[in-house]
Amino acid sequence: MFEHDQIIYAIEQKYSLQHGRDFVVGHPLGDDGKQSGEAYIMRWLSTQTPPSMLWMRELFASTYSDGFDAMMARETRDLILSKSDWTQNADVDPALKAKYVPYRQLLRDISSQEGFPKLIVWPIEPK
Repeated sequence: MFEHDQIIYAIEQKYSLQHGRDFVVGHPLGDDGKQSGEAYIMRWLSTQTPPSMLWMRELFASTYSDGFDAMMARETRDLILSKSDWTQNADVDPALKAKYVPYRQLLRDISSQEGFPKLIVWPIEPK
């Protein structure tokens, strides 16, 4: 299934356009509120000719897939890091702080793992 964020990424990369200003992507939702079908260009506001969905799918798969996966992995990493920011505050017990230092470094080094961005081994949060 061609996902909402994938088509946005491909169009922004290929055409240097901005979602919400130059084009709008939509997709059907299931009862759970999640995407349940193919994403599509709902509105094209650019003066450039809109791309076909088949061509965009092929372009994404051949050119933008790794970049998209890397972007998504970094967003996930940043969210996980932000959830442990409190552990580095001055008023945190030094023993707890010390447990989180290597964990947070492993998160920062995610992009240097062999296999990134397709295969990522996420570090386990200390207890």
